[in-house]
Amino acid sequence: MRKVLIVEPKTADARALRDRLREAGFGNASTTFKTGAEARRHLADRDQDGIIFLNVHAADGDGMEFLDWVRGEACYKDVLVIALGERSQLRAIVEACERGAHTFLIKPLHVEDLKTLAGRYPDHWARAE
Repeated sequence: MRKVLIVEPKTADARALRDRLREAGFGNASTTFKTGAEARRHLADRDQDGIIFLNVHAADGDGMEFLDWVRGEACYKDVLVIALGERSQLRAIVEACERGAHTFLIKPLHVEDLKTLAGRYPDHWARAE
């Protein structure tokens, strides 16, 4: 599995996602940012991460802007983007998929959700860093 970038404003939700990834057997290093702007600076300063978990409502309100930027950069075209949100945010989650997220997960996340996701996109999860 490639490295994981998590854009999640809630510390507890980011920690829960990292825990679920480990429980599902995908314990590779992850990097967490509270805002899309922070994540964008991170990506600009290093090689790309392979998987991005993106809360559609990042703390600075720019989750969709970050998604648009990722999809607009040719070097990130192969990055797997998973939109995250709560049931009450379903409209925004659907919009994220229309704007280029591969799929979405509804919080709270479960180990089985991640295993199913890995099965749907095996090339992203199997690549070594």
